[in-house]
Amino acid sequence: MIFFIMLALLILIEGLLISASLIKFKDNYLKDFYGKYNVEAPKDIYYYVLISVFNESSIIKETYEHFQKILCKYDNAECFFITTEKENAIFGKNRTKEILEGCISDDNFHIIHYPHVAGNKPSQLNYCLDLIKERIDNSEKSVYIVQYDADSRPDMNTFDDITDIINRTGARVVQQQTKYNQNYRQLGLYMRMEACFQSRWAYGFERRNQFFSINNMLNNFFMPYAYCVGHGMVVESHLLYDVGKYPTPSEDVPFGFKMMLINESIYPAITSDTGSVTTRFSDLINQSGNWIKAPLLAVKMYREVKEIKDVSIFRAGLFFIKTLFDFFSWIQGLILLIISVIISIGNMSIIPVVITYLIFFIESAPGIFYTHKYIFKERNVPERIGMALLSPLRSVVRGLAILSLLKQKLFGWYYDTGRKEGKDKGWKNL
Repeated sequence: MIFFIMLALLILIEGLLISASLIKFKDNYLKDFYGKYNVEAPKDIYYYVLISVFNESSIIKETYEHFQKILCKYDNAECFFITTEKENAIFGKNRTKEILEGCISDDNFHIIHYPHVAGNKPSQLNYCLDLIKERIDNSEKSVYIVQYDADSRPDMNTFDDITDIINRTGARVVQQQTKYNQNYRQLGLYMRMEACFQSRWAYGFERRNQFFSINNMLNNFFMPYAYCVGHGMVVESHLLYDVGKYPTPSEDVPFGFKMMLINESIYPAITSDTGSVTTRFSDLINQSGNWIKAPLLAVKMYREVKEIKDVSIFRAGLFFIKTLFDFFSWIQGLILLIISVIISIGNMSIIPVVITYLIFFIESAPGIFYTHKYIFKERNVPERIGMALLSPLRSVVRGLAILSLLKQKLFGWYYDTGRKEGKDKGWKNL
């Protein structure tokens, strides 16, 4: 019973802190914060935008058109689409590459073809980094590498925002948050709630911890759990090469682990990326099985950092404690539910299960409600109430990631098959 109470309190505190952070760390708050910095000597910045693609033929033309609209007004940016031979090996043709070759007409856009079947997204990105390294080394400008996904639709003024942050703060790492409502109208109620949940996490947890990492005292003594996400991640090129380029098999959160270990701040952007969530519940579970891998790469990231920089025992210990808590956060809701069911059966009472639902509701519903109304700016009040009532299920569904991880470890990884186009399998309308 004591463990049940402690776990319930932990879940409540975590959820309420995320809800409070959504309200605190809004765009205007960041604008005011960065506005306190003076621009003394603006950097001469050049951007390389990398977009790794695999089986993205249904959306890739729209992706190119969106980034062309953004980059056409700049003379200090180029974009590289990185296709892969894996698409040809699995599907018998590379439609993504063919479409790109047919529509790219701008000299600042390029196609880099990763010629191997083995490897995944970071392998493609690192292959491109190897090819452009000489250009970067010979450049007299400050080069930043910007990473996006095929479904990324960043704000039109993204690079003005990033440039301003870099010039004001000297940031070497900037992370743009993602609103996951690009395909909102195509989703059923539960997956709309999932879109809110992921956006709530991006703006209430990730942005908060990235902001805290800017504070030297907090970063030195408390090491905020600030990590990166693989869409909207901006990294100074020399820093990226110095830490061994993008980590494998996951390029984003583990890269953030390295930044935590070397005490490098991650500056949250003011502008946003707009992304999508999968339309199928079954794909969500498969994705979760990949996402939960990140904390399990902590030891690998620590060893790689130790090869280039000393890490204090204090910082290493704090790092491993936080990654352990991160892994536990995936399964804590499922554990609490199992305990409540056992207690309910033992006492022949449904009250422990009801209490657990209320705990999950208080933990998730305020953030879901806020995200739906103020970040997505949706006006459908009955839908908002319905999602709030459904939100406790997300705490339990999140725990299924551990089972998905084990399944994919045995039978193959979900992301090795690419985006599933034109298929309606799974619980699409949930």
